[in-house]
Amino acid sequence: MCYCWNAGLECEIPYRWRPFQVADFRTSYDEGLQELLATLSSITEHDHKAAKEKKRQDELERQRVLTLRGHSAAVWGVAFCPDGKRLATASRDQTAKVWDAESGKELLTVYGHSGIVNSVAVSPDGKRLATASGDHTVKVWDAESGKELLTLRGHSGSVEGVAFSPDGKRLATASWDQTAKVWDAESGKELQTLRGHSESVAGVAFSPDGKRLATASWDHTAKVWDADSGKELLTLRDHSGVVDCVAFSPDGKRLATASGTTVQVHVLDLRTD
Repeated sequence: MCYCWNAGLECEIPYRWRPFQVADFRTSYDEGLQELLATLSSITEHDHKAAKEKKRQDELERQRVLTLRGHSAAVWGVAFCPDGKRLATASRDQTAKVWDAESGKELLTVYGHSGIVNSVAVSPDGKRLATASGDHTVKVWDAESGKELLTLRGHSGSVEGVAFSPDGKRLATASWDQTAKVWDAESGKELQTLRGHSESVAGVAFSPDGKRLATASWDHTAKVWDADSGKELLTLRDHSGVVDCVAFSPDGKRLATASGTTVQVHVLDLRTD
């Protein structure tokens, strides 16, 4: 409390009305500055953490998505090598390529087809590639050197699919000539011709034990065959459109078929073995 005298009168002035002191300004300034610096420090630390997290996320994204560029036209087939370290691709540019699956580096390009390369398969030991082409042939290549080992001729239409048997000793092919064929993968000798589809055969797959073969056709069916004798064992007629591809389950007891936007899984009657 302070006092003032006016015309001989004494009165009290509340403390809150007292004159402003320099010491008060300095205290208020220092407190405000400290608060501002603390806020700036917090923002800087937050930005640093955000930048660090973004860098981490970008690195994870790069690890999740590996883009392989090198083909000059559409890529129509892809297959991992069994060890997962390499990747093979088939392209409309009439070539197939082998890539490092970790770095994305192009390791090998094979030339030799005079038509589109529709699909590619890798042997179980990873040493050979097989390519199916619109030039009506299948070629087998050394997966390390790119040397052409075999050319399989016998189809009269574009070859759409190719698959190695689980033991790597046979190859199966699917063609627009409405047939599938089985070949000796070492000599290139034709072993079986599977006839029964009424339209192009688009896909082919061996069962895990190598005893059966499945084919997908534009005649809206999939068929299962004895891979040794070529005998037709089963016809699946559940799709209403072209069947493009087939795949056996790891135990061989089911077959997946794809048609348009639909995939069906069929439990196979083992009595057809």
